[in-house]
Amino acid sequence: MKQITIVFLSLLLMFTYGCSREDAEKVTDKAKEATTATKKAASETYDKAAEMTKEAATATKEAASETYDKAAEMTKEAASEAAGKATEMSK
Repeated sequence: MKQITIVFLSLLLMFTYGCSREDAEKVTDKAKEATTATKKAASETYDKAAEMTKEAATATKEAASETYDKAAEMTKEAASEAAGKATEMSK
């Protein structure tokens, strides 16, 4: 965004103070290059953010699965202990 603003202000100054046609074409070319670079950077940033989001979702899913497995194991152990104590109490 800053690049586009700088390019726009540069163009405005160049045309305000007058410049040759050749200079104006150079500035226009630079503005086009800056716009292309900005679009490319935005696209790369979007792609990186999407990849990081996918990785975070995968890590969260794995952690949830591990937590579920641990909770199931603890529930089985608690049930086994309760059954053992119930058996002892009934004797």
